[in-house]
Amino acid sequence: MQSSNNDPFQEIPLSVAAPSVGLPLQVLLHLHAHLTPFAIIAQIGCFLLKFHILYPTYRVTLLALHFVSVLVHIARPVLGYHGNLKGRIPSLSAFWILSALLHLPTLLFLGLNPDIHPLPLEQFFYFLDSAFSSVELIIATILIRLLANRQMELFRKMMTEAKDKALFEHILDQICSSVPPIVLLLTIQLQLFFLWYLPARDVQVTVEEGEPFATRFTGFESSLTGANLLSRRSSMSLRDFEQLVKKRQRLSDWVLFPVMLGVPPFIVLFHSQITFTYHQQALFEHILDQICSSVPPIVLLLTIQLQLFFLWYLPARDVQVTVEEGEPFATRFTGFESSLLVCLLYILGALLGLYPGHLIFTHWVGLLFWLSLLSIFTAFLLLFTPRSPPPVSPPSPSTDDSSISVSAPLSSADPLLASRTPSLVSQFFYGFHLQPVLLNVDVKSFLTIRLALTFWALFLISAQFVHRRLSDANFSPFSPLITTTALQLLYIVRRQWFEHLLVDGLDNKNDRAGFYRIFSVLVLLPTVYLVPVTLGAISVDVPQRPTLICAGLFLFGLLCQYLNTATDLQRHNFRRSNGDLKIDGKDPFYICVRFRKKSGESATALLLGSGYWAMARHPNYTAEWFSFLAWTLAWTQPLAFVPLAFLTAILWVRTKRDELRCLALYGHFWTQHCARVPYLFFPGF
Repeated sequence: MQSSNNDPFQEIPLSVAAPSVGLPLQVLLHLHAHLTPFAIIAQIGCFLLKFHILYPTYRVTLLALHFVSVLVHIARPVLGYHGNLKGRIPSLSAFWILSALLHLPTLLFLGLNPDIHPLPLEQFFYFLDSAFSSVELIIATILIRLLANRQMELFRKMMTEAKDKALFEHILDQICSSVPPIVLLLTIQLQLFFLWYLPARDVQVTVEEGEPFATRFTGFESSLTGANLLSRRSSMSLRDFEQLVKKRQRLSDWVLFPVMLGVPPFIVLFHSQITFTYHQQALFEHILDQICSSVPPIVLLLTIQLQLFFLWYLPARDVQVTVEEGEPFATRFTGFESSLLVCLLYILGALLGLYPGHLIFTHWVGLLFWLSLLSIFTAFLLLFTPRSPPPVSPPSPSTDDSSISVSAPLSSADPLLASRTPSLVSQFFYGFHLQPVLLNVDVKSFLTIRLALTFWALFLISAQFVHRRLSDANFSPFSPLITTTALQLLYIVRRQWFEHLLVDGLDNKNDRAGFYRIFSVLVLLPTVYLVPVTLGAISVDVPQRPTLICAGLFLFGLLCQYLNTATDLQRHNFRRSNGDLKIDGKDPFYICVRFRKKSGESATALLLGSGYWAMARHPNYTAEWFSFLAWTLAWTQPLAFVPLAFLTAILWVRTKRDELRCLALYGHFWTQHCARVPYLFFPGF
């Protein structure tokens, strides 16, 4: 079907909109595109030539800046060609923004900053590139203005022609229509019928200027009849909410692939840059030595073997885990005992002189590399492992601690189900299995709980050996390093002691065992959260908080971690008892929710609105945030606040995701719960 001539949003040929502007811009883009490969080669080559004389901060900064510059070099011609040939204002606007706000400032910084020692060759290409970009920017500005004026003219013409013609026709059609009087008469008849015949108590109304009369207050019931809360449909249905969750969860493969390639090297560079004053080596030389060292893979293999041995042979009660997308399996919650034994063995070996106590700290970059490879290998292995068939008749939820059910309640919230045929990149990134089991080992829990938290604890212990070796100061029980280490060790102990809360948590039920979940918990989060300890272990001459403040922060952190555990335990015990639990000596308030699982089966859930969960809908997030705040405020370095900022972003994104999931899954039940508990994180805010 051909588009109408009055459509203001149709593509405008350049011969109509800007015949004298489109051709020069096209010629410039063509010449610039042929210049770009030589400019990129010169840019990268000059950066490598002068890398050894750059200040360490500029090395990392310029590496990221050159990477962004190459991406902009690739994106600009594509947007310019598309916008210029098709006459599309959005593409030309994106081309203009990239040129004016990102490309030109980057070229000026790289070519004119004397601190980065620009070479004559790269200055020549920067000048040539800037000249092309400046002229393209001016021509693109003129072209965007001409296209916008042309579209406005078409829009005004269409509206002027349609306004006079359609206005009176619409009014006449509405007046002559039989629908409005029929609707009005039916509504009046229904309201009179409900007023006379709905059962209600007669109420005597006394009027000053007339006789008293009896009436019935049934307005609410009559308005809801035929469309109660369970059967009414609004303009936005639950299916619409599911689609909204799906869109928010979906990421393009063109985004996922660069993330998977760029984040692991960035984490290695980030930690290496922080510990630059400790290893006293050139940055890339240190990273190469760590990767080629035999110590990290040996440590990783020994830790995995010890954890598997303790998982299989430490005495503990078997817990049956029911998975919606696979067969039930038995596991043992011995994460705390196994991690404690590994840490004690590490301390014993260091004290006996079998290896230096700072072994983990010194080889942490190599461990990050091998842990990243482990994440990639596991994601690939699980990607090509066939999914187990679901149980024929899943058992009903148990009220004791010998059984845990793990299921993804909302199918549309799963990123894998964002399309009917997810790509391999999406399956690799988000995961294919919800709770994979290999050799009777829960792979996701083993990597993200046992292995990740064990290496986190080993790094904390190793950092104490490093600090004792570098510092001559007397031991202080409430120094910033001791305070942060103690609070983080308590955080690890608490999470492993209550391992069943992690397995039964929303993150474990919704995040599949893919690269995103495994790499984030195994590599990304420990490295970011350990920034204060890393800085404190190698910094011996920086200003520190007074002992009294550190002691107060330690007590505050203890309180926050207690509240975090108490809130999670209160909800867990309440749901395990099916609501038959006293809270503060009283029967709790809760809403019984009916919903459908991913498999289509009807199920119920309990939304708790008493105790800690009466103050806010996410009190556990609030307590966890204040726990991080306690060990962050012990430091004066600005970089120590990176974990708190990172956690803030994570909790906010997780909260919005959970709110959308619950709204799509529970519908008006969740709306009632939000009316009962109106605050997200803290009462009054």
